[in-house]
Amino acid sequence: MTESDRAETEFNRKRAEEELRRTWELLRAVADEVSDAIFVKDRGGKYLVFNKAASRLTGKSAAEVLGRDDTAIFDLHSAQDVMQRDRRVMEAGVAETQEEDLTADGVARTYLATKAPYYDERGNVGGVIGISRDITDWKRAEAVLRDREELYRLLTEKANDFIRLHDLTGRSIYCSPSVERLYGRVPTTLFEFQHPDDAETCRRWWEHVLAGSEELLYWRVRSKDGTWQWLKTQASIVPYHGTPHVMTVCHDVTLRKAAQDALGRSERLLRQVLNALPVGVVVVDLSGNIILGNPASQRVWGGMITAGSERYAKSKGWWHATGRPIGPEEWPSMAAVTTGQASVKQLIDIEAFDGVRKVIENWSVPIRADDDSITGAVVINEDVTDVLRLEDQFRQAQKMEAVGHLAGGLAHDFNNLLTIINGFSELIQSQLPPDNPARALALEISQAGERAASLTRQLLAFSRKQVIEPKVLNLNGIVTDTMKMLQRLIGEDVELNTVLDPELGCVRADPGQIVQVLVNLAVNARDAMPQGGKLTIETGSAELDEAYTQPYPELRPGRYVTLAVSDTGVGMDEATKAHLFEPFFTTKSPEKGTGLGLATVYGIVKQGAGHVVVFSEPGKGTAFKIYLPLVEEVIPSGKSRADLQTPPHGNETILLAEDEPAVRALARQVLQIYGYTILEAAQGEMALQIAETYKGTIHLLVTDVVMPVMSGRQLAERLVAIRPGIKVLYLSGYTDDAVIRHGLLQAETALLQKPFTPSSLASKVREVLD
Repeated sequence: MTESDRAETEFNRKRAEEELRRTWELLRAVADEVSDAIFVKDRGGKYLVFNKAASRLTGKSAAEVLGRDDTAIFDLHSAQDVMQRDRRVMEAGVAETQEEDLTADGVARTYLATKAPYYDERGNVGGVIGISRDITDWKRAEAVLRDREELYRLLTEKANDFIRLHDLTGRSIYCSPSVERLYGRVPTTLFEFQHPDDAETCRRWWEHVLAGSEELLYWRVRSKDGTWQWLKTQASIVPYHGTPHVMTVCHDVTLRKAAQDALGRSERLLRQVLNALPVGVVVVDLSGNIILGNPASQRVWGGMITAGSERYAKSKGWWHATGRPIGPEEWPSMAAVTTGQASVKQLIDIEAFDGVRKVIENWSVPIRADDDSITGAVVINEDVTDVLRLEDQFRQAQKMEAVGHLAGGLAHDFNNLLTIINGFSELIQSQLPPDNPARALALEISQAGERAASLTRQLLAFSRKQVIEPKVLNLNGIVTDTMKMLQRLIGEDVELNTVLDPELGCVRADPGQIVQVLVNLAVNARDAMPQGGKLTIETGSAELDEAYTQPYPELRPGRYVTLAVSDTGVGMDEATKAHLFEPFFTTKSPEKGTGLGLATVYGIVKQGAGHVVVFSEPGKGTAFKIYLPLVEEVIPSGKSRADLQTPPHGNETILLAEDEPAVRALARQVLQIYGYTILEAAQGEMALQIAETYKGTIHLLVTDVVMPVMSGRQLAERLVAIRPGIKVLYLSGYTDDAVIRHGLLQAETALLQKPFTPSSLASKVREVLD
């Protein structure tokens, strides 16, 4: 080859290289402007071409990738998968795939890749040419759309509501599966299964829907089982395939309609019940305006009770209870209702609409809205004028019962004294000659004793109605003055203690009522301790603040004198305490109480602007604590009356158990005079010791019924156990009730009432022994 040929060849080569370079640059520029990623790899997987779109797609620049394999872009595992797929392309030809790989920084991406092998000038595979598009976001959107379509399908197919699409004539275009479940098949029109009576209503509703209204339709359709179902239907105009259609959503309200019908029947029934009730029922708002009133309320108030009645709400009625129009804050029961109390009772002394003076009892119960706020009250009215008169009579009867108990205690002492007086005067008479002047004197003593015994018997059945006369007094004096009376009232088997505050202030109250409170509480405590126990009366002072008095509208903060009466009896549960002060509520048998004792205590305390609380648990006793307002005046404490003696009993070989020495001495002397051998005991335990140690036969036990520590009944029971066949004669200065309370219920029980004479004792002993 000449020099010229070589030069030409070199020139042609350079020109070809330059053309190839320009072509390559052109191809690179074109590739960089393409939105899809374009790349070229040699057979070893090294990148020869990597356009800008590929850089944007992978986040890698051409400088980072060219000359390197797929590990420059993907993690090792993904890179190996890509290179494996490239080898299959070089072997098999063109391929289009969706590839999901992790980029080098750990991000998962999805690519739509089209790959093909390229060949060198000898026809051998030189590598892989590929075009890729990142479809990650498109795939995600497609998945979201698919999930949403599935959700809509599920909602439509599984919904209990009936979803339908109609053209403007009402013809069905689409019905949810629930529609077919309702009718048994797909209806051709919206109103195909409508109730004939609803046809006109449905027609007018459809016209309103086409006019753009979205009002609700309540109508009936016949279901596949032949029953009529109530549907609530809402419709709206929606575009479908470019034309307006009507979409309806129907909800089955059959049960709701049935409930509404039942509620209507219940309301009618409630109205009938209200109209039939003998007590008045009035519904008012918080301002006292009447919303509802039944006929009985008209009878109670002596006038017309109608909704919005100005006369009832503001002229007289509740608002006029103080002689002037008052607001709800001054109406105790209404004010209490606004604080959320469950129920509040209020007594109102008022002139009714018909001019009759009445005492009306209101029970107020709050009415609450959905948010639990109080919007008014249901007030139950009852004319209790006659009831209060009866209660007054019952209170008097209860007073008489208390006086009867008192009389029993007094009779015990009097009867002991009269037994001694009458007995010894009879003994004197029996030992004096008929012409002895002293015999006449002894006879006068006996006759006076008999008259006294008669008076004692009258005292047991006598009581008088008290006149209430409040005065400033010191509770210590009242407690001290009634101690001996209370001891006789509760019996000797109950230990009575007092804890009196020497600095106690004064209260304004009726002394008789305070005594009645003490008597009622003592009787209640006595009945709670059938086997005896301890009764404690305490006085003291207290300062009540607003936090304590707030739940009790009738109670004012301030200084109070306290009176507490506590026992060690059987106690009460919460259910009993909840009704404790209700009139006629009692846990005792009818012959033991009227149920007015504690109600009377409550009324007396409330009348004195006081407060009473009860602390009690089953088996742990009971304590009543009374608060009475302190008055700024000091009165000297009263003094106690002299102690009174207590009762006891005494004849063949006779064991005589009597704790009163003079009575015991009289009985011993009388029975000895009549020839009996007497074993003498001052109380039950001593009598048992004598019975256990005495070697001879004891024919008769003569015992007082009530003795300290061990009663006569208990002594008799234990004595009969160790000496079978022994006879028993009981002596008692108490009333029959006291005897019964200590267990002497049998009709055959031998009982000699005090006061007795020597002859009556001897006769009774002989009667029992014979």
